[in-house]
This record gives sequence, structure tokens and C-alpha cells, in this order.
Amino acid sequence: MHNIFKEFIAEVIGTAILMLLGISGCACTVLTESPMNLACGFGYAFGVVIASVFAGPISGAHINPAITVAFTLIGKFQWRKVPIYLLAQYLGSFIGSTIAYSLYFEAMNTFDMENFFDKNLTLNNQEPSMKMASIFITTPAEHLTLLPAMWDQIVSTGLLVYAILFIGDEMNTPKLLQTFTTGFIIFTFIIGFNFNCGAILNPARDLAPRILLAFFGYNGRVFAHLNYNFWWAVGIVGPHLGAIIGAISYYYSSKMRQSFIDDENMFQLNQVIQTKSITSNAASPDNIDHHKSSNHHRHQQQQHPSPLVTNLQMYQGKVNTEFQH
Repeated sequence: MHNIFKEFIAEVIGTAILMLLGISGCACTVLTESPMNLACGFGYAFGVVIASVFAGPISGAHINPAITVAFTLIGKFQWRKVPIYLLAQYLGSFIGSTIAYSLYFEAMNTFDMENFFDKNLTLNNQEPSMKMASIFITTPAEHLTLLPAMWDQIVSTGLLVYAILFIGDEMNTPKLLQTFTTGFIIFTFIIGFNFNCGAILNPARDLAPRILLAFFGYNGRVFAHLNYNFWWAVGIVGPHLGAIIGAISYYYSSKMRQSFIDDENMFQLNQVIQTKSITSNAASPDNIDHHKSSNHHRHQQQQHPSPLVTNLQMYQGKVNTEFQH
């Protein structure tokens, strides 16, 4: 019980660190109106690195409900711990988002006030803008419909989980480099899969901030995208399906690779055993005695040739004598 409590706290703090750094990076991008999304990518990437350093030795630093469920399905995690980890991750995401909101509340209000007034200084909006909401949550691109949005998350999260499992195998990546390599992978996925859906990749990273913003004046607007289907179908179902597919794909591909390695090792081992067996047999006393006996027998045959050999030699001598005369 004591250990599971420590794991719970580690997941809460780890996910809170992830969200605080990630949202801070996105705030820098949105509030400065930067055309690039690098700050957001770096924020979440280094959030993963720092959270992994802190929570990794205690809980494994899942900090993502989709990863927890997927790892459980392939036997890398215990089912009885899943509800505790999921609760910790969503709670940690909410806490981290709340801290980030408190840090950037004034900046967001100032930005909104500058954009709420038209040229006649008339207030044209009474609610917080959705642009400020994009600091915390993901939104679909204008061209996107529901099924392509789900497919985007299935593919991206599936590849992410496959990559994390591959990196986590010490046969592929030294343990010292695993955390930083994972951070680099996160950065790459956030930048690469940002265009359609904002690279959700983590249900806790998206749902908890939506609930927070709903409490702070955004109301149901944060759930309204794609006819109120985006937040659950793309934000929750998509990443979970992708993570499961990625984990199962890695499980079977790693089994195939291990089987190939085992066959290759067995072949090499048999070769070594056969070589040693031949060498040891050649050097055994019985073989040495047999070899000496064979040589002695051949020597005796040379000293005492058989009658057939003797007759042939005599016949050859007669032929030579007649030829000389």
C-alpha cells in the first residue's frame, strides 16, 4: 500500500510538471504570436524529460493514460494499478494546468483586452477568446472532419508508443540515453503532427485543461469542436486506440526479432560445439593410439608386402630383363 501511494504521488507530480512546462511553452508561442511552434514543442519535450527523471525510478513515469493502458495489455503493467495511475495522471494534469493558468492569467487578460476592442473602442466580445484557450487545449484545423482527426491521433500515438517501447529496450538504447531520446521523440512528434489536431498524444494533456477552462469562463465552448465530438473521440479514444495498436505491434515485432536472434545464436552455438567436439576427439588418447596403430600397420605392410604385390614385382622384373636383351 505504501508503494502504490508513492507511485500515485509520483505520477501526479510528474504529469503536473509535464503540463506546467508544456503550457508555458505554448503560452510563449501564442502570447508572442510566434509563427513557429518550437517553444510549445520544447516545453512538452523537456517536461517529459524532467518528469521522467523525477517519477521514473518510482512509478515508471507513464504520465499518459494511453501508455498505461497499452503497457498493461502487453503485460508490462499490472491491471490493479491502472485506475490509480489514471486518476493520478488526470489529477496531475489538472494541477499543472491550474498553476500555469495562474502564471499567465494577467498576460492572457491583457492580450484579450487589446483584441476585444474594435477601432471605435467598442467592446466586441464579453468572453475569453478561444485563442487563449489554445494555450491549454488542442483544436482541430478548419478543414478537418471527425474521422480524419481520429485517424491522425491513432497514427501519431501509435508511432509514439512504438518508439517509446523501442527506446525503452536496452538492446536498442543504453539506459543512460533513454530519457533524453524520449524527449527528442516527443519534440519531433509535437512539431510533426501539430497541423491537424495539435498533436494531442496524451488524453490527460487535453481533457483536464478543458475542464479547467470550462470553470474559468470558457463554458461549453471548449467542448464544442466538431459537434462536441472532438474532445472525446479525438482527444481520448484516438490516442488510446493508437497506443494499443502501437504496443501490440511492438510486442509481436520484438517477439519475431527475438526468435530470429535466438535461432542465430543457437546456430552459432552449435557450430562452436561441433568445432570443439572435433578438436577434442582428435586430441583424445584413444584416437592418438589408433593413429599410431594405423601408422605401424602401414609400416608393416611396407616391410612385408602381400603375395599379390610380390608376384607383380617379380613379373615386372622379368619384363624389364627381356626388354634389355
